Amino acid sequence: MNLFVCALLLFLLHTSDSEDCVIDNRSRKTAWEQQLRKDLILCSDRYEPPDINNTEVFLKLMLKSFYFDSKEEILSINTWLPIFWRDPRLAWKPEEYDGITEVLLPSMLIWTPKLKLFNAVGTASFDEIDFYVNHCRIHNDGSVACIPRILHQSVCSTKLKDWPYDTQNCTFKFGTRSKRERVTFTLNSSRPADDAVVLAAEYGPGWNIIDQTSGEDPNATVQFYFTFVLKRHGVGLAAVVVAPPLVLSALILTSMLMNVDDGIRLALLCFSLLSQLFFLQEISSDIPKNGADTPTVLFYLRSTIILTLMAIGITFILRHLKRKSSPPPIIIMVSTEKIYNSHGKCLIWPRMDGFAKDWSGIAHDREEWKKWKEAFTQ
Repeated sequence: MNLFVCALLLFLLHTSDSEDCVIDNRSRKTAWEQQLRKDLILCSDRYEPPDINNTEVFLKLMLKSFYFDSKEEILSINTWLPIFWRDPRLAWKPEEYDGITEVLLPSMLIWTPKLKLFNAVGTASFDEIDFYVNHCRIHNDGSVACIPRILHQSVCSTKLKDWPYDTQNCTFKFGTRSKRERVTFTLNSSRPADDAVVLAAEYGPGWNIIDQTSGEDPNATVQFYFTFVLKRHGVGLAAVVVAPPLVLSALILTSMLMNVDDGIRLALLCFSLLSQLFFLQEISSDIPKNGADTPTVLFYLRSTIILTLMAIGITFILRHLKRKSSPPPIIIMVSTEKIYNSHGKCLIWPRMDGFAKDWSGIAHDREEWKKWKEAFTQ
């Protein structure tokens, strides 16, 4: 029992004496910085705007990476957004704090401006974009600088007329969360990002940023905006989308120069038609589905399909007319005669030794054509 009482007395004595023997390993500068941070957050209204009339906030966009989803029509940009403003409540005299002129302070302990992205994706357009960063740098004159890294996602209406060589304009529209805060955002530069910063960005697959602009109107709901012009990498798609229709068009033109009795002519036309239908089915998986307009390449492919069907029909008609022994219709006779009597006869192929062969099979030379014409008129 006596041993237990002695041990308890020694423990209480050691606890009371240890409070006066705490070793402070902090440096002189660290101690003053900690005291300064405590004094800066003593203000009870530190979460209110610095100026109840109007607080001017300067900002600048620094693009780090982006990704454009053309199927969903969403542009995502990962940016650093340096913001600067002045808060007189955070000013101090350096001589009172061992000459300290700058200090880092957690952003959640002070007032920070809030932005709202009006054309954000889905329900995010109704949410605030708060600049919750680790720390803000505060100068002794009350100026505050924060550099948050934020991911913005905006809806971008695509135009597919020139696909796969299309360009898209995507705009991010920002404004203050509430007019009651009386905050005015001002861009530090006329361009949303320096060229060097944009060129150093981690580009998304399939797109390049070829231009960027910005604008601001402090009195409007949308106080400032950033617009990016994106250009698609069309070289790879051109080999799959543009080259095949051109090759098929060349096959159609080549087949039209062949004799109607030649089976290769009809075979080339049928092959071109089947290839176009197969290509149309394959290209449907590559074309974006959300565009408001139709790509020109589809109109071109539609025209080639129609021309191929017409060429096949003309081939069968000419074969039928060539096998007939009776005189052809008057319209064909008149048309053929006008062609032979004009410079258009030079386009009829082949011509050998002045012997004009009728590619339509109506007549084999001028003498036979005259006999048919006299027999028809009698």
